[in-house]
Amino acid sequence: MIKNEYITEVNNGDMIISTAGLCNLFDVDKSTLTRWTQKECPKIDKNRWNLKEVIAWYFDRLEDGSDNPESREYRERGLIAQTLYREEKAKKTAIEREQLQEQYISKDDLSREWEARVKTIQKGFNDWRKDITPKLSNLKLSELEQILEEEAHDFLMQFYQNGYYIPQAERK
Repeated sequence: MIKNEYITEVNNGDMIISTAGLCNLFDVDKSTLTRWTQKECPKIDKNRWNLKEVIAWYFDRLEDGSDNPESREYRERGLIAQTLYREEKAKKTAIEREQLQEQYISKDDLSREWEARVKTIQKGFNDWRKDITPKLSNLKLSELEQILEEEAHDFLMQFYQNGYYIPQAERK
């Protein structure tokens, strides 16, 4: 398993691994990495390697016979490194997916919340109508209720629209 301390960064989906991490992953020493570098193993700088490019280089050398292709141990090391790389990349993708899921609201949740908000506004207006009516004594109570009910209804109709994210609520 690749230890997190060996992965120094992730750039565009590629994991950058330290020299110590690469030695640990392939079970080789630093002198082996020096020989690999002389054989054109891709290296970013003194202590950083692009793991994806190193694995590709490693398998290319096995396929073209540049190193002993019969060496079962050599091939196994490459397969282990490739497997660990893919596991780490899958973990990264899972973390990204979880983060994205937390950012979005489902259509059903949005619809339920919107409907609850509209009902709250409707209740507030109905309560307002009943509370304010007695305070306006210049008109008959029934006339005031009728006027306020119409105004509240007109206002509420602004919230009741058709659309993909708008709930289908009962309309008067």
